[in-house]
Amino acid sequence: MTPRVDPRRTRRWTRLASVLSVAVILGSCGSPSPTASPGGSGSITKSSAPGRSSSPVPAIEADSATKIDAAERAGTIDHDTALMYKLYASLAYGSLPAAYQSSNPAAPEATTILDELSGRLDALPPELRAKVAPFFLRPTDPESFWQTRSATAAVDAGAIALAAFHDVTEYAFVDAKQTSVRVWYAVPGGSSEQGLAQRLADEIDSSTMWAKEKTAMLGHEPCTDANSPNNGGDGRLDVYLVYPLSGLDWGGRKDTLRSDAKGRFISGADIPEPVERPGCPLTSHVILNATLDFDHLKNAMAHELFHAFQLSFKNAALDDRDWWAEASATWAMDLVYPTLNFEQPYLDGYWSRAGGFEEGPLDSTTGAAAYGAYLWPFYLVQKSGDKGGTVVGQLWQASETQSPIQAISHLPGWSDSFKEFALWNWNKDSVVKYVDAGAQIPAENLSQDTACIDSAGSGNDCPLKVGKTTLQVTQGPTTVQYYEGVPDRPQVEQLRFDLRQFKGKPGGGLQAVISYGKVGQPNAYVRVEDWSNLDERRFCMRLEDVTNIVLVVTNSSIDPASQLQAAIPIEALADPCGGSVFTMTRTESHSSTSNYPCNDVTQTAGSSQVSIVIIQGDDGKATATITEQRNETSVREVTGCQGYSYYSVMESIHASGTRDATVQWHVNPDGKISFDAIFDPIVGSDVRTVVCSPGPCPETTVKDFSSQWDGLQYEATGDPSKSVITGSQIDDQSTANNSDVIIYTWSLGQ
Repeated sequence: MTPRVDPRRTRRWTRLASVLSVAVILGSCGSPSPTASPGGSGSITKSSAPGRSSSPVPAIEADSATKIDAAERAGTIDHDTALMYKLYASLAYGSLPAAYQSSNPAAPEATTILDELSGRLDALPPELRAKVAPFFLRPTDPESFWQTRSATAAVDAGAIALAAFHDVTEYAFVDAKQTSVRVWYAVPGGSSEQGLAQRLADEIDSSTMWAKEKTAMLGHEPCTDANSPNNGGDGRLDVYLVYPLSGLDWGGRKDTLRSDAKGRFISGADIPEPVERPGCPLTSHVILNATLDFDHLKNAMAHELFHAFQLSFKNAALDDRDWWAEASATWAMDLVYPTLNFEQPYLDGYWSRAGGFEEGPLDSTTGAAAYGAYLWPFYLVQKSGDKGGTVVGQLWQASETQSPIQAISHLPGWSDSFKEFALWNWNKDSVVKYVDAGAQIPAENLSQDTACIDSAGSGNDCPLKVGKTTLQVTQGPTTVQYYEGVPDRPQVEQLRFDLRQFKGKPGGGLQAVISYGKVGQPNAYVRVEDWSNLDERRFCMRLEDVTNIVLVVTNSSIDPASQLQAAIPIEALADPCGGSVFTMTRTESHSSTSNYPCNDVTQTAGSSQVSIVIIQGDDGKATATITEQRNETSVREVTGCQGYSYYSVMESIHASGTRDATVQWHVNPDGKISFDAIFDPIVGSDVRTVVCSPGPCPETTVKDFSSQWDGLQYEATGDPSKSVITGSQIDDQSTANNSDVIIYTWSLGQ
């Protein structure tokens, strides 16, 4: 079923009455207002996202589906009646008993409800089957729910009313020339409706939506209804343009295609045929809201067409496929129309700006959550680089024998992928990974609210003040939560996170988005660290100028009963970092061969080592002990010209000393650890020996040496939370015949 939208065509029908004075909803392509689902009692503080607020989230009335589910659990109604009521809540709100109506605009998804009902229609009690069956009938059938039966007494004065003798609306069709689709329109609508049908048929061809979706679905195509008795005349996929709230009496129901009491529309539905056929599981036909503006109409077509493709896979109509059906069909809107971005607003309240509550679960069908979950297949396609989206079809293939959430959990590296998915969804502070039509997804469509790490935090800053606090994590399966803390500087000198209770929790993932420096300053940057397997993470503010920390907590478990529960004690200290010892050893080896005229060849080989031990006191002052040793041998051989056949130069430099030092240690934006030590030059000795052949010319020179390494800066890649960091790199100045390999070993003690 296509997400609910409001933009409607502004043209008038030529004959069919047009009463479209329905309240404007949500603007653009918005989804129904989400229902917040707090994990506990009370309110929660939001921060970090644009427009963040510390106001409690107001209570929201349960939506119709929630009320229906509760009644089913209580035994007030059975499952079949619950399905019928959910169908009413989605498509025929006026027929829904008052006890299940709601001021909450969220509504169930008609396509997925119809999918489930299609497999149990014959088993329904006769009275329920009689009420449900009209929804499956095509608009061309006089008994169809979608049929217009007679004109109402009151019509909009500015519209042209349909003649009262039209008891049944006739339909005609146009065929797409290149695609197996037939588009039906209401004959009383005249040339205007015929023109719309032709325009949609042409759009289906020109957009190549069929070919794009076929590629994504591994070559599957919608099941043909060629051998069905009521098939629209041939095996093409039939698409019907229907007219909600037209001022006509639709069999006693004036709310066709209406999703709730506030007049919000759905834009279409894919209606499965109730009987499975050999060779292809389910055929279907498509209902589209003809009053949409054309951009929304063609997006709805792409969405509903993808539902038809889905039904070509076995077991696609099972209810545990519902969320994946809507998520992947919404993703298909981006596949076909990547620049329109009508799918993006459905993130709001589900995978974007969830009001400080956990986001997820991934397979939720609450409200429009399944539409917002399009971000998961979007992530998979972005990550794989497969622009055709076959990873989506592969999951549908795997879902023939298991639920989609199980198939997803069997993907290689599932837990790490879900952590990365949560991180990408941050979508700001230099953590911008998604590319949609060549641009970042706008922050107003994808950005995150946060809860404060310290539950006592208030306002917009979520301060981490001197003292102790504990972050209590409680999350359901396949959910994400974002927590923020701002070190209260300059009072806080140290910050310690005790992660031992979180480490090893099944499904648990913990990442940190750490901001360094003041925003807008040249030295400001953001670094991401994975703390999932750490016992502790400490910050010394004089070494790491941390200005903001966001914790991204994920639970990748798919077990509905699996709760991630852990405590993370946090301590902020006013005491400066204690005396520290930093040691570093730099070793270098190099070799080169140079060719000159007269077969003059010079070969050079050498090695060097610089060792530094820096002791930093509580007062921030430090002393550095440096030892440097360099050895090099150069051999030059000349043949074919006058001169020596060869000579060699051997040179050895040794230097050491202890000096006062100014020390800086930090993590660069590229993840490299940078170490700076500034100290006075060190005194040593340089021994240089030259040997020539033929002929004497031995020469040995010994002289005092003053090291020029008075300003040292070294970088290595590693994890600053670990006590030993090793790394290697190729020197940028190296050439094909001159390699310079450097190995660093760090020991950082607190």
